[in-house]
Amino acid sequence: MEDKILNSIKEAEHKAKAIIAEAYKKQEKILVDAKEKAAGLIKAAQQDETASSQNNFKGKSADIGEQKKKIIAEGSKKLSQLEKSTASGRAKASELIVKKMEEEIENA
Repeated sequence: MEDKILNSIKEAEHKAKAIIAEAYKKQEKILVDAKEKAAGLIKAAQQDETASSQNNFKGKSADIGEQKKKIIAEGSKKLSQLEKSTASGRAKASELIVKKMEEEIENA
């Protein structure tokens, strides 16, 4: 009877060790899977961030290009106005010089 009880205890102990070993294997697998999943999520987040940054950069580059075009157009418009104003001023200055010369010739 003692042998039977002792064998039952040993058998229960052996089963308990097997159950604990299996639990450790499952725990290890869960940890490995969790680490792999976390690494995948981090990589996906980094890729999303990179793509988002690139799209943001492209958008900003396009905005800068549009602003550059507007500045150039505005500058060209102002330059054209200045050239017209200068041409008009030259014509008036030439008229005044000719008039002054005519007056001096008449007064001479």
